[in-house]
Amino acid sequence: MNENVGMASPEPHPDLLAEAWRLQALGAETMNLGKPAEGAALLRQGLELVGWREREPFHAHPTVRHVTARLLNSLAYAESEQGRHLYGLRLLDLAEPLAADEHRGLILQQRGVVTWKAGRLEESLAWYLQAEPLMERHAPMSMLAIMLLNRSGLQAEIGRFKAARADLKRCIDLAVQHGLPVRLAQAWHSQGNVELYSANIPAALIAYDKALRGYAEHAPDLVPQVLLNKAHALIEVGLFREAARLLDSVIGDYGKSGRTWWALAIVHIHRARIALDLDSPEAALATARRTEEVAHQIGSSFSILHAERLRRQSQLRFGEVSKDFVDQLLRLADQTAAVGVPDDAVLVRTIAARALIRQSRLDAATEMLREPVSRQGFDRQHLPTLRRLARAELAEAEGNPSGALTQLRLGLNDLHRHRSRLGSVEMQAGMSSLGRELAQMGLRLAVDSGRFGTVFSWAERSRAQTFRSTPVRPPENEEAAELLARVRKARDDIREGELAGDDVTDLRAQCRQWEHRLREHSWHSTGSGESVPVVRLGQVHERLASGGQMMVSYVTDRGRLHALVLRDGRNYRVELGGEPEVAEAVRRLHADLTVLTGRRLPEPMTKVVRGSIRNQADRLAELLFRPLLPLLGDRELVIVPTQAMSSLPWGLLPPLSGRPVTVSPSASVWWSAAGRVVARGVGVLLASGPDLVHAERELSEIAGHHTGAEVLQGSDATPAMVLAGLDGVGLAHLAAHGYHEPENVLFSRLDFAGGPLMAYDIAALSRPPAQVTLSACDVGQSTNVTAGEESLGFTAALLHAGTGTVVSSVTKVEHGAAADVMTAYHAGLVAGVSPARALADASLRRPLSPFVCYGAG
Repeated sequence: MNENVGMASPEPHPDLLAEAWRLQALGAETMNLGKPAEGAALLRQGLELVGWREREPFHAHPTVRHVTARLLNSLAYAESEQGRHLYGLRLLDLAEPLAADEHRGLILQQRGVVTWKAGRLEESLAWYLQAEPLMERHAPMSMLAIMLLNRSGLQAEIGRFKAARADLKRCIDLAVQHGLPVRLAQAWHSQGNVELYSANIPAALIAYDKALRGYAEHAPDLVPQVLLNKAHALIEVGLFREAARLLDSVIGDYGKSGRTWWALAIVHIHRARIALDLDSPEAALATARRTEEVAHQIGSSFSILHAERLRRQSQLRFGEVSKDFVDQLLRLADQTAAVGVPDDAVLVRTIAARALIRQSRLDAATEMLREPVSRQGFDRQHLPTLRRLARAELAEAEGNPSGALTQLRLGLNDLHRHRSRLGSVEMQAGMSSLGRELAQMGLRLAVDSGRFGTVFSWAERSRAQTFRSTPVRPPENEEAAELLARVRKARDDIREGELAGDDVTDLRAQCRQWEHRLREHSWHSTGSGESVPVVRLGQVHERLASGGQMMVSYVTDRGRLHALVLRDGRNYRVELGGEPEVAEAVRRLHADLTVLTGRRLPEPMTKVVRGSIRNQADRLAELLFRPLLPLLGDRELVIVPTQAMSSLPWGLLPPLSGRPVTVSPSASVWWSAAGRVVARGVGVLLASGPDLVHAERELSEIAGHHTGAEVLQGSDATPAMVLAGLDGVGLAHLAAHGYHEPENVLFSRLDFAGGPLMAYDIAALSRPPAQVTLSACDVGQSTNVTAGEESLGFTAALLHAGTGTVVSSVTKVEHGAAADVMTAYHAGLVAGVSPARALADASLRRPLSPFVCYGAG
């Protein structure tokens, strides 16, 4: 018999009993607010009130024993939350003989929770299974729902996702049947976590958004929990800016909820992870140190250990590695496993293996990297990616670069499989940042190998991976359709207001909110799982030969530019200068062109700006083409740029003036686009937006070249009509004011009657147009949305949707000049020349024309 059970004492005063139950409920509620130490203090007050002493005999009336059992049950959880799992189990041992029959299921359920936190997963599941029938008979439906919620999380962590989803379905049914809105929201929250564990990010975000709506209405104090999980999901797909926005809202909007310190620790953990993924080890190191301070203040063992892991990882990246660094990591791994996160312990040992490789202790590193991974831990994609990187580093250290490249290739292939299951272009682009280190190391090894084919293959594997994923048309959604209508109306009102000189600040802020909600809808789309393979070198040569073209593909390795030249079946690699100098020249050229197309300048100033444009163009020609001039001849060019030069107006460079030039995000994109354009699309669409002085003349002259073209002008040129006209058309010409939105790239837009046509809209096309010309400012620009070579923008949206060729401007352009170039361009198309040749000839009419031919050419 337990030492705390003896002869019953008289029935207690009702007030004492009520106060004990009040302290039990308050302690449990305080723990649920993320404050286990404070919750434990309240529960111990309750135990003191009823006269319970841990190492003394306990003689009490049955009603007192029952409340004591509940106090101990809750205290066990509070202690476990602070990392004292064995002590929590001892408290449950003491609680069980005191519990009423109807409460025994609750204690068994709590054993499941504590053993789970201790990392004893199968034992935990056994306790849950024992608890279930007792709770079905005696426990309130709300408590049964909690048991199902907890068990679903355990099942997911073990990898039994079908069983986890079954528990959650039953929980949802109970919540709906018995009117338990908080439990329903918690079930959706848990559903999101299950989908996050199984790497189904779109499904996770859908569930989190449902939970957010439920919490906002019925349990606002729980909102920070789901926001943090949602931020974690966004980090997993590289949407770091959006994740950071959510993390800020946890601290800003919910700082008064009583959960601030708990939330602050998780916020810093996520921020340190973002800094590491963005290759900012200094920022990650500072954030990890701040996390440790916060975690110590709240007494969270998990947060303390996770922060230390991030700090050690940052130190390794930053180069701050002491002699006892590996020993410190192994101690940390043991502590991490002890608090019930075994795969995070594997991650820590993987970091230790990388440190061992740096110290040339290769046998020890090899042994450490043999450790199996049973399931995914806190950073679900981070662990397998890091292990591939570590194995590649080990292979390189062993003198096996081909083995290293194999590991890196497998890691990138795994990331691409995840990417192909995402329907959102933003998420697909974001995934590239997670493999940045893999790609950089692969390209470095490829360059060092001296083999052209290897360098070319790795350049292709490292860039424009979004375009390899099959485009997904988003499902129809009433809420999204309503938001889209609001955005169009707001953008139109903003344009009208700005023309009238009105203050549109509030309207602009509201529009941004609606745009953000639209983006979130796009995140819910699931990918097809299909993708286009990386093109082979021989395939590129074959297509270049058929078109009489040559290719220059630029790559960056360790800050130095290399040009990969493909001509007449032969390959040349030419080392150029530093990429930062190119990026600065492109920036200055952009600035000068923008000044020249703004308000009218005095003639002396115009001469100065034009002179600067010539200087920058000459400088770029020197940096990018002077060593290549013997190879260029008079050939048509296909250029694959780096991100730093993706918005360069190539025709302004002297060696390219009058030369047909096609620009593509990758050789694979060019090869695929060139294969699609033959006999693709039917008809011609010409459309113009408002407030363009030369639009009527431009469309009239172009229509004269295309018999039977559909012309949309004035009130007929609405976004809906233009979008309908684009669907499946052979050639589309859109003359409108254009805007590139670097902070919100999917809402880069062209203004039409009643609102804008946006990059967001392009995904809704059933059949993309074969060719599109955009007689507008800026919409040839792109924004690098990740730490990898991935870009988004209006032109990129068309290319990703499957349009073969897009002609657009990378800077602001005066409309009269645009009209002249575009009219001549269409005349060339009708004469039967290629889009690249037509643009090169037409641009000679305006020497500073910033139009570029993208895609197939």
